[in-house]
Amino acid sequence: MTDPPAGRFARRAERAAEDEALLATLPLFEGLEPALLRTLLADASIRRHARHTVLFLQGEPADRFYVVLDGWVKL
Repeated sequence: MTDPPAGRFARRAERAAEDEALLATLPLFEGLEPALLRTLLADASIRRHARHTVLFLQGEPADRFYVVLDGWVKL
């Protein structure tokens, strides 16, 4: 597997290096090689939402998943 171009995730997600380091510690991504993690995150984005924002509704097809870096989600 080839490594994505340097900075691709940084440009796309507008995230800080601290965000990538935090993601690397989560059980979902823990133990992945940094190059593989960057490949998985290449098309990811970091979004900030206001309180009470609806992210998805019951019954909608799952075409993405969310990783909450700060805060919580009410189901």
